[in-house]
Amino acid sequence: YQVFAHADKMELREGNPVSRVDKPKGDAKQPVILSSEQYEALIAACEDPMVKMYVLVLGESGVRDESEALWLQWSDVTFEQEKFPNGFITVVSGRAGHRTKSGKTRKVAMTARLKSAIKDHFAAFRFSIDTPWLFHHERSRQSVPLSVRTRRV
Repeated sequence: YQVFAHADKMELREGNPVSRVDKPKGDAKQPVILSSEQYEALIAACEDPMVKMYVLVLGESGVRDESEALWLQWSDVTFEQEKFPNGFITVVSGRAGHRTKSGKTRKVAMTARLKSAIKDHFAAFRFSIDTPWLFHHERSRQSVPLSVRTRRV
């Protein structure tokens, strides 16, 4: 559909033949929900500490993967607050032109397990690698320097 729309816009062809066809009706997208045993097995299978942290953030907080989790910075984590006994993560919308799906900044409560994991992650990476990002490369590679985030901004 988008190829024809782009060709029409660029005046490479007239009209978009796909726009005259009704979209096929299908079942609503059903989320895949892991059982407790599957979730624990997934966490246990994560050998890379950055991947394990990523799985825990997604599984314990419910934030979206690429549009929210990969945009988290250390400053978005609050460990102690009266309203949130285990602390919270601030999912920021509008940082560096990035917008979350809802377009709203929100606070997400952390579980005790996530709080503990982020504290361990903090101790291992926050000051040994100078980066504002929660998820980043741990070692330099030819094309990716140390401390660069895992996804381009």
